[in-house]
Amino acid sequence: MRMADDNTDDVVCGKDEAASVASTISWNTFLSRTNISSLDCALFSEQEISSIHGLDDVIRAVTALGLRRYRYEEIAREEKVGEGETYLVERCVVANQVLAVKHLKTNRELDDRTSHRRLRAVILELQILRHRPLRNHPNFPFAFGYGWNMNGGQVIPYLLVQYAPKGTLRQYAKSLSSPLPLRDLQILAGDVASALSALHTCGIVHGDVKLDNVLVVHSWDRPAQVLAKLTDFGHALVIDNKSSKHDGIMRYGGTYIYNAPEVHDQDTFPIDRAAMPHCDVWAFGLLVWELCLLGEDHLSYSKRKWPEVEAQMTMQRVNPADARRYAMASVPRKVEYVLIRATLHYTLQEDPTKRIAHLDALPLLTEWNISGLESELAFHLDSPSPTYEVR
Repeated sequence: MRMADDNTDDVVCGKDEAASVASTISWNTFLSRTNISSLDCALFSEQEISSIHGLDDVIRAVTALGLRRYRYEEIAREEKVGEGETYLVERCVVANQVLAVKHLKTNRELDDRTSHRRLRAVILELQILRHRPLRNHPNFPFAFGYGWNMNGGQVIPYLLVQYAPKGTLRQYAKSLSSPLPLRDLQILAGDVASALSALHTCGIVHGDVKLDNVLVVHSWDRPAQVLAKLTDFGHALVIDNKSSKHDGIMRYGGTYIYNAPEVHDQDTFPIDRAAMPHCDVWAFGLLVWELCLLGEDHLSYSKRKWPEVEAQMTMQRVNPADARRYAMASVPRKVEYVLIRATLHYTLQEDPTKRIAHLDALPLLTEWNISGLESELAFHLDSPSPTYEVR
């Protein structure tokens, strides 16, 4: 995977990263569908994490994934680049490579439930990024390793992942001085759709799709000169876990204003496991809408554009019945925007059964594939691990 400014001339990688470099060396990467009917080999098998009680358990679980341990002394920490519920993220340099170090946020005042959720998030994120069909997928960041630091008698784990010099997709969109070119809009939306489609194929729901959870890196050989990578799996759900029984009620987490209508009603009407991906699809539709708005959140834009929106709002969110109409009205009616408009139509359906079931069937992603931007999940099931082919 590309380091620093993501220029292949600056790549420094080991054996684990070699396949990743090959998978992103050209923007017309395509992935074979060999034996795609044998999906059992692709399904994500979540390791047992219900017994995680402390940081020692996290370290044991991470070690089992075969990741390299980086000593704290090897890391030259630089500026802070982000912070979320689970991590504080900094730019760093390790052996002349520019990476991102994600420090787990923890302190003695946290209750057991919050601590457990954060510890689970660390393990699940690494399990997903190291899952064989996903680890070299160009639309996910590469995980390099882990380590821990002692602070006031506490063990603080950290992860080392690919650095995104362009920041999040929201930051990137807001940094542009003019509207995103249609070609770039379609490419970046296609990147995210490709990543989500891969997750869903593996029986994983992202659980918090939004511009803030997509990273942007340089990719000079692509038409858009950037590549989008889906990240932050703290709310991920494993809905088709081949290593466990399919029972128990699941809750979709997400972020309030991006959650599908059924998520707001899930306490009364639990969402079936098989329908969980539909929640990601709705959030993806809102992501595409906000990408058209150059990163402005759709709620602020709608209230500013249409004064009646605030009066029609449902619990501080756009009325789900009106979301598609407002989104479509935000996109130029020019014929060349037909794929973007179709994406909004197929994803922002209030009734989840009317949303597109599989994102790889979106006309947008079909066009993205025809353009030579394919990143469908590879299933070379006869080989030790899925690989990518470059045309």
